Amino acid sequence: MDKYNLLKGNEIFLDKHQLEEYIENLAKQQITEKNSKRNTYPVYTLNEDFAYITDVYNLLNEHIKKGINIHPAGEWILDNYYIVEENVKMINNELTLKEYKKLPSVAQGPLEGVARIYVFASQIIKYTNNSIDKDTLENLLKIYETYQNITMDEFWHIQNFLKIAIIQNIANICEKIESSQLQKNRAIEIIDKTIENKKVKTDSRYIINNQFDAKSPFIEFMAYKLKRYGKEGVPYLNVLEEQVEKMGSNLSQIIKKEHFFIAVSRVAISNAINSIRNLSRINFQEIFERINMVEEILKQDPSGTYEKMSFETKAYYRNVIKEISDKNGISEMYIVNKALELAQMHVTNVGVGVLDDPNMNVQRSINRNARGPLPGQGVFPPRGSETHLAPRAIAPLEKSMYADVGVGVPDDPITTRQIK
Repeated sequence: MDKYNLLKGNEIFLDKHQLEEYIENLAKQQITEKNSKRNTYPVYTLNEDFAYITDVYNLLNEHIKKGINIHPAGEWILDNYYIVEENVKMINNELTLKEYKKLPSVAQGPLEGVARIYVFASQIIKYTNNSIDKDTLENLLKIYETYQNITMDEFWHIQNFLKIAIIQNIANICEKIESSQLQKNRAIEIIDKTIENKKVKTDSRYIINNQFDAKSPFIEFMAYKLKRYGKEGVPYLNVLEEQVEKMGSNLSQIIKKEHFFIAVSRVAISNAINSIRNLSRINFQEIFERINMVEEILKQDPSGTYEKMSFETKAYYRNVIKEISDKNGISEMYIVNKALELAQMHVTNVGVGVLDDPNMNVQRSINRNARGPLPGQGVFPPRGSETHLAPRAIAPLEKSMYADVGVGVPDDPITTRQIK
């Protein structure tokens, strides 16, 4: 999955308008296919990232015991490791390989086979420095939905994909934290061999000269530690300064540069942790009902019944639409438009057009195409094609589910609903 790392190598962030434009272009250009490929399953990489975060977490705890200063971003890891751990467990439970492979994927290019909704999620995280909130996410989903109809399965997993991208970024930040901590440890070891070692007979300044490391975390921390020794540290500080000048820089510039990188990492990690918290609080059900195109068509139910339904009842209908779509290899938009057409043609509600009356059922209408379409029904996939399946029965629907809106007439003699 390494070649599908969608986040590394980016230090450019987009403002609100730029991000909206980027997501719109992404949606316009994406060519998709039905299923995602096994080798692009991001949970494998997620678990590797979490294992690395755990290693850095353990290193930080060791350095606390040794009295080594902790990188400010590392303090966020220490305080919030449990949040990352909880979310990794949740994602592993919810986003199984079986579920992932059902999701539409990118059909062409270097990301071929990657779930398109993961690409969408990762690009948001990549260009916002891990910062995402409900309003921004809903707006971007609405833009994306304009060009790419987001399926129910994709929508229910968008939170998981956003968190996967965030945790991947946390692992990237941990690389910087680990490097900084190891350089600090190295600086302390050198100081222990020089200033702290009173038995050294040779000029211990040359130990610094010979073991000098050009990395800015080492230089910044070494300068910090030497300054704390006052006059005793000045000779060693001069040696350090001389080595930095040989690099074409000076101590002040290196220190400012390192402080800038520390601040950037601290902002990035705080954004990441806060975004994970925010995503866990978002009601994705409400967003789905506001922006999903299938939902918008269902709301055009000529009887006005659909909008009055409970969420559970709506979810039932949407699951039936998804099931018909999956089994027949045709889009949910096609299914729901046919359901609406049947409802309008028979002056009934869209629920009846989808489920309740076997004489008007969408699947049965598709199957009937072998004998020719019903008047006004248009053209349906022919019998024998890969989109055809024979009818099958499912369990009877509970009357109480629809009692409040009048769907599923109580005295209807048909107790078994025919979906397919």
